[in-house]
Amino acid sequence: MTNQEIDAAITNLEIGSAFFTPDQAVGAQFTITDVTPDRVQIQLDSGNEMGIARQAFLSTNDFLRNNGHDLRRPCPIASNNDPDGSGPLCLATRAVNDNVRCINYIVPILAHIGAVSFSGARPNRCWYV
Repeated sequence: MTNQEIDAAITNLEIGSAFFTPDQAVGAQFTITDVTPDRVQIQLDSGNEMGIARQAFLSTNDFLRNNGHDLRRPCPIASNNDPDGSGPLCLATRAVNDNVRCINYIVPILAHIGAVSFSGARPNRCWYV
């Protein structure tokens, strides 16, 4: 998908849609609570809310495509609350999201709209489709 197609699909995300983070062992549910021109707001299963910059979704697409991460060469998601323990994809999305870890929420949303696919087996990996 192009970034324009992804941006249009994000605009049409349904408020109240629920997703699970990618890790099959410890995946957590989250729900979309708002979509604005700049952010996708989600509520975590803890009840806390967080925003994800729309640019972070496009950065994910760019990173996967620019680095050739297709089904034959999947990319480790490698998320971590500590930037020093985060992988390159996690860091790329944090860089446009106020240094807040968000890749765990981006991947299932992008999978829902058909831009990426992922494996929840460890190590969690994703790729563009």
